[in-house]
Amino acid sequence: MGFAPVDVAILVDLVRQHLLLPDTATRRDLDDPTTIARVAQAVGNRLTLHLLAALTEADSRATGPSAWGAWKAGLVADLVERTDRVLQGETEFAAPDRIVTSNRELMAEVRATGLHRSHSSRPTSSWLLRTGPVCSPPSRAPSH
Repeated sequence: MGFAPVDVAILVDLVRQHLLLPDTATRRDLDDPTTIARVAQAVGNRLTLHLLAALTEADSRATGPSAWGAWKAGLVADLVERTDRVLQGETEFAAPDRIVTSNRELMAEVRATGLHRSHSSRPTSSWLLRTGPVCSPPSRAPSH
């Protein structure tokens, strides 16, 4: 599809982690610091966390009316808020070895892995930036 390597890395993370938020929110204790630290470590950065939150809602709504409601939305929002605080460094129980707290650090991580090929300082493609976290990639997305 012609996506930049940095965008491919983000999309791969989203696909890999697409059930992380709803499964964790509905099956784990959100008051347990270990739960939040594990989610923060799994997503690695705030950009991925917020894109994953949007994907979680969109995926659940697309599944059917019983897959997304106020109860699940509240649990996922609580998990995202707590995880976001960890990723911003506001809590002491984050696992610092994998957590990336800014777009600059995200780009440094991407460059270190050899995925970044341009000199742009933007961590996402123009279609992600243009439309916000809930968007459709350009043309020909595979259907289920």
